[in-house]
Amino acid sequence: MQVATLDPRLNVKIVGGLSQLCPPDVMRGEEVQIAGFLRQRPDFNGLLLLPGTHSKHVWIKDQQVQSFATHMTGEVFAILKQHSILRHSVGGDTEDQAAFADGVRAGASGQGLAQLFSIRAMGLVSKNTPDAAQSRLSGLLIGAELAQVPQGTSVVLIGAGKLTDLYLQATEITGQHAEALDGADLVLAGLTQLNFMRQ
Repeated sequence: MQVATLDPRLNVKIVGGLSQLCPPDVMRGEEVQIAGFLRQRPDFNGLLLLPGTHSKHVWIKDQQVQSFATHMTGEVFAILKQHSILRHSVGGDTEDQAAFADGVRAGASGQGLAQLFSIRAMGLVSKNTPDAAQSRLSGLLIGAELAQVPQGTSVVLIGAGKLTDLYLQATEITGQHAEALDGADLVLAGLTQLNFMRQ
């Protein structure tokens, strides 16, 4: 969409997001990375997973978005960490890989919600550390999210940093083969592709 500017030397365009009616969902921003990915990998059929506060699961077939779903995993993690009874147990900045892996396996098996309070209980009845508690909480939630991905699906993670690394670890734990691509690189590729398509 072309945007009017006061300076005629400026050529400003806005890329519209995506929406779907069934189930209702919207996407604002990730579509640029998806366009960049499809420019580089036009033969890909599978799932693009974009970790974040609101993770996006985007199903791709024949160079088109077939459907997508938003998972509020990151926001739920923040709420539980800051505002629930679990705030007394979780903390720290060091990942406990064993606790994370246990959490992922439990979450992926459908036990994520049932085992949330165990994080608090473990801190009361054992010497569970805040790092282990936080890692387990993260694993439970990410594992529950990945439980929605059928085994054998081709998965590409788009993102960067610690969160994307956690998702990559989680896919290895659940036996789902995945690769990770840097989201920043795909933004530039996507903007180039979208600009080309509008010429």
